[in-house]
Amino acid sequence: LILIINKILFFIIEKHRNLLIIILICFYAYIVNFSPSILRVLICFIIKVINKKFNLKVSSLKILLLTAIFMLFYNPFYIYNISFLYSFLCSISIILSDKYLKSNYFFNIIKITFFAMLFTLPVTLSLNYEINLITLFANLIFIPYLTYFLYPFSLISFCIPLFDGLFLFFASIMENLVLFFNKSTFLVINVPKISLVFIIVYYFLVLSSIDSFFIVFKMSFTVIIKSLYIFFVSIGIKL
Repeated sequence: LILIINKILFFIIEKHRNLLIIILICFYAYIVNFSPSILRVLICFIIKVINKKFNLKVSSLKILLLTAIFMLFYNPFYIYNISFLYSFLCSISIILSDKYLKSNYFFNIIKITFFAMLFTLPVTLSLNYEINLITLFANLIFIPYLTYFLYPFSLISFCIPLFDGLFLFFASIMENLVLFFNKSTFLVINVPKISLVFIIVYYFLVLSSIDSFFIVFKMSFTVIIKSLYIFFVSIGIKL
């Protein structure tokens, strides 16, 4: 969201652009009833602006952790909010995978999607008791489509109602794509209920193995398949 707004407002000097972005995100947060995921974006951006202005050299991961602390201090029950969990886990996965991203756009999407799935897997399994492996391939369509079509036109149509029809057209395409992939169940894998102990051990193993995954296998499809196979076998896979 911030990246898109930055590109749209590229002609404004950075200091004024940052202030305008904060105002726009505050307004958007109000519209969506201060969703935890949007609050995360807002707080992270404010901390990043302060970090850059005063040259504090705080890493992105620490900024994210500070944001989580502020939000949980404000409302401890956010820890039970699915939006909060997915938002932070996905953000952590993107930060940790950033140094492994290269110039190949679509291969980067696969890497980010894999990392996001890896970090959100326990939450997904706790909710649905299944995982759809087609997500890895679906995101090759969803991410570019959302980034370059749906999000920009949502902002344009909000400012210029004349483009509402075009935005609804792109939104209907997105809806049909989602319905299509939801019906594709041939790559859906069912799993039993997982315990808290398993989740703790799982994250410990993932965090301690990230560098090994990339150094040994260079994030090839082999490591993706092996990692998923070991994971599902370890929890008792149900095909």
